[in-house]
Amino acid sequence: MRKKNRKEPYKNYSIVAAEIYLDQLLDLTDINVCNKIGRLWEEYQKKNVINDAKEYGLGYKLNILFQSIPFFRDNFYVTKVYGKYNNTPKNKLWTYNVRGNRAEPTASVKCIYCVRNQAAIGEKEMKGSEK
Repeated sequence: MRKKNRKEPYKNYSIVAAEIYLDQLLDLTDINVCNKIGRLWEEYQKKNVINDAKEYGLGYKLNILFQSIPFFRDNFYVTKVYGKYNNTPKNKLWTYNVRGNRAEPTASVKCIYCVRNQAAIGEKEMKGSEK
């Protein structure tokens, strides 16, 4: 939250705990789904003359697909992806190398859900806010 406040000090932010319905989930933790969405992005790029030499981030690509293709808006209310956090503190239960290539248990990967449609939000509880 502090990083957000530095970037956009004029906005208010809230921390909310919410029940999320996953019935209409775009699961980007599934490699097959990622590959299909990747092919769809490539087709969209070619048809809409988007510079394919430029490296676009996942958020940009998803925003474009959700804005441009009604199927996305109508069928996917929540996206799910894993995020790797290199600065995760070590834990007392096991050791791991966050930058290593070995398959091993780690606490540096977090599951991220992004709600794209309010209909996916059930009960919610305000936990705090910052300006």
